[in-house]
Amino acid sequence: MWTFLAVSATACWGKAQMSVQYAAGFQPARHKVSIFGVYKDGRMSSEAWGGIAPGVTKALGGKYCDAVYGTPVFPADLTKTIDEYATSNGPTDDLLGQIAPAATGDLVMVLTVAGHLPVPIKVSVQDQPQQVRPGGAYGARGQHRGKDLDLNELQLAAQVFSVAEGKTVAVVNLDYTGQSVDEAWTTFTAQIGESLPGSECTGWRADAKLDADRIRALGQ
Repeated sequence: MWTFLAVSATACWGKAQMSVQYAAGFQPARHKVSIFGVYKDGRMSSEAWGGIAPGVTKALGGKYCDAVYGTPVFPADLTKTIDEYATSNGPTDDLLGQIAPAATGDLVMVLTVAGHLPVPIKVSVQDQPQQVRPGGAYGARGQHRGKDLDLNELQLAAQVFSVAEGKTVAVVNLDYTGQSVDEAWTTFTAQIGESLPGSECTGWRADAKLDADRIRALGQ
């Protein structure tokens, strides 16, 4: 069972819809959090962490947070296996349960990024008027509003996994339709800090024995 807390915030450049969910009985304050990595657009991404790290660090105690995915802590074979599994299945509890023994924290966090912000359309005064196809409709920004509608929404999530319980115990979600990636991340990471008050980042054990074969078997 989950406890649901919904938060709505109107920002200077747009609208942010926030939600926070806790598993029943989970006490959110004062944890040690090991950051697994970033799941972006359907796969794990080591490159995405660099731009996110400062905000997460500020939210979780101010001590620099480092994500383990893509680092030498996980051997190349293990990283490849994780990537293959996550691409097909996402960062499931089964996957996080396999890597949790390497965490020095009592919680493991994975951040998810999907979607994108609206792309402004520049119109030249010399452009010829475009003919609208029958059956189509266009919005104020010129975006097609047909069956292949792109919502132009940035979706951010923080999934919090309990090492002891072997399951996800908290999820922070942000759906953002404004114009600033910086604003979206500032709003989101601030909510992470509020959702896990007094919690701090911690690292990973390089000597933990993790089994790539067991992760491969999860997807079979």
